[in-house]
Amino acid sequence: MATVSVWYVSARKSVLDAMGDQGIVKWMKMYEDAGVIGVRPFHPKFVQATGILEDAAIAFLNDQIKLDDALKQAKEALAQLGQ
Repeated sequence: MATVSVWYVSARKSVLDAMGDQGIVKWMKMYEDAGVIGVRPFHPKFVQATGILEDAAIAFLNDQIKLDDALKQAKEALAQLGQ
């Protein structure tokens, strides 16, 4: 799907490998090689993990909590999700 629509391109190792140097992937690889972004590891509960990260990010971006607190809460919630 990623070869026909950038909507499906993500910083997942399997997707980047399959795309080669096509389109935006060329630039994503450049950023990854420079250490600006990293590939996202597989998580069996991807949707739930994404929700946890989004909740923490939204709380921080809305000045509801400090960055350190957002990171701590997200880390703890992700750890509980993995149990």
